[in-house]
Amino acid sequence: MRGMNWSKAGLCGAAMATMLNGMAQAATTPTPVVPKAFRGEWYPKPARCGSDSMEAFVVNDRSTSSGEDDGTVIAVRDLGRNHIVVTTDQMGEATADTPPDTDASAGRLKSDYVLSGGGRRLTIRFGTMAPQTYVRCTGKPAR
Repeated sequence: MRGMNWSKAGLCGAAMATMLNGMAQAATTPTPVVPKAFRGEWYPKPARCGSDSMEAFVVNDRSTSSGEDDGTVIAVRDLGRNHIVVTTDQMGEATADTPPDTDASAGRLKSDYVLSGGGRRLTIRFGTMAPQTYVRCTGKPAR
């Protein structure tokens, strides 16, 4: 074409190809899923299981919830047998009390999950907070 700057057209084409390639990769990237062994309803004490207590910590395949806090799982890193790191986008009170090692502007929380006791205990370190240990409530199947 007459008067067309082909070097600019080539750059635009390269930028478009890069963008389309990135979109294709995003479409094929699997959604992070919490392993089944970690899923379920967890309480600080067995006696509280099944209550409508705000103490419950619920782990599903792609979300977590505790009290008034809900998190959408955005990353799961397997660190070996019975140990994962879960990153969530938080909604609720967690965004107000965000630990210092999280991305507060994004409402993100990175937590260590460690299973013990044959999968009956879950110890979680939310950000830099002290670890909290929960017990699995029996009769509450993993989802």
